[in-house]
Amino acid sequence: MRPSRIERGDFEAELAIEHNDAGVRDAGVTVEKIEMSMTVPEYCSKPIVVLGCGNVLLGDDGFGPAVAQCLQSRADLPEAVCVIDAGTGVREILFNIVLSERRPRKIIVVDAVDKGVMPGEVFRLPIDAVPVKKLDDFSVHQLPTSNLLKELGDFCGVDVELIACQVKDIPEVVSPGLSRPVRRAVAKAVKAIMAEVESETKALRMGFREAVRALAWKQEDRGQINGRRENSNGKDNNR
Repeated sequence: MRPSRIERGDFEAELAIEHNDAGVRDAGVTVEKIEMSMTVPEYCSKPIVVLGCGNVLLGDDGFGPAVAQCLQSRADLPEAVCVIDAGTGVREILFNIVLSERRPRKIIVVDAVDKGVMPGEVFRLPIDAVPVKKLDDFSVHQLPTSNLLKELGDFCGVDVELIACQVKDIPEVVSPGLSRPVRRAVAKAVKAIMAEVESETKALRMGFREAVRALAWKQEDRGQINGRRENSNGKDNNR
């Protein structure tokens, strides 16, 4: 197969190229691989996944879904990115990713937390530093969800990042709508995520080009070997 057949998009080579420590092992969009890609959710097959987590009915806890909706409306969002308003169902999504044969390279989790800093402050938070103060809520702070994130990072080779916003208040009763500082923080989080996506997609493109180049060299070497074999067979037949 010629390398041009896998140059159908920036990241469709994910379907065609398998890597190991030694480099490119195999290439080619086969029927089996296409069928496999159709049986897994989109968030398992895209290189980058953004999960907006939180309960929109509980004030500032709806920060993650608000960021996800803002990202989904952007025309400049790369095809390599899958953005999900995960709401209160993030654990099921993470569980599916853990069990899937195909997984994203990077997961960005967006959520609201209470770290006692200024309301509306946006910051990156290590998974180990997620507050345990709200273990009974519906967000990423639940212990089972935190464990899944750690497993994806530690055992599944997925780069997991948590972008958090300091809440002003999370009501105990249903009260939808973000506070003013958290509402303003949505744009900050979107800007940070888009910068992260740009950096990650640039790295993916570089990796794709290197893989195509390596594949071209591999095919060229095979062609030379086959050519030498044919010449050798021809000489043997003439004897």
